[in-house]
Amino acid sequence: FQPALRIGGDIYNIFQLKDGVVIFLADVVGHGIPAAMIASMVNVLFKMFQMLSVDPGLLLRSLNINICNMLPQTFVTAACLYINRYEKFVRIARAGHPSIIIQKAEGNVIEYMPQGKALGLKTDNKYETLNHPVSSGDKVLIYTDGIVEAIDIHKNMFGTERLIQIIKRTQEASCAESIDTIYSELIRFVGDASELEDDVTLIMIRIE
Repeated sequence: FQPALRIGGDIYNIFQLKDGVVIFLADVVGHGIPAAMIASMVNVLFKMFQMLSVDPGLLLRSLNINICNMLPQTFVTAACLYINRYEKFVRIARAGHPSIIIQKAEGNVIEYMPQGKALGLKTDNKYETLNHPVSSGDKVLIYTDGIVEAIDIHKNMFGTERLIQIIKRTQEASCAESIDTIYSELIRFVGDASELEDDVTLIMIRIE
């Protein structure tokens, strides 16, 4: 996690269930103290409803209703994944968030963008949950838009395609090594970490 300022609006939670793991990532629009304060409140709401995470779409729907009622004029993108380690499947939902990327063990890279608008817009928004089988050796990546929307001195965007190409190049690497490579390529692209205009968070998990 790399904030654009000393504190930022990206939050994430990873917690174990008896049959799997849940990953939640959210990005509050804005920077600095205001975004961080809202992010902390979103994090509290997530912990109140985290046991709904086995159905990520239901979790996001519950969060959205509460954010609309409790934090008006708040705009939050989010992604939630439930990975079942025994039955080998992943459930994915998103709320106006960048795509979720899965790299299969054989190297193919697939983007998933289940339907769902950002949290905090309308209480009746619905959030699709996608189910996808996974296998040992697959990598799952979720991230905030601070990486794909980063720009260089010529105003070129880093972009999702560049991110996918790095993932393909680091197929044999560990998750930590892949993330280090992505971040290094990002900093090389923008010129310096101080040039990042938005918070950057990447989370990658390999299926055992």
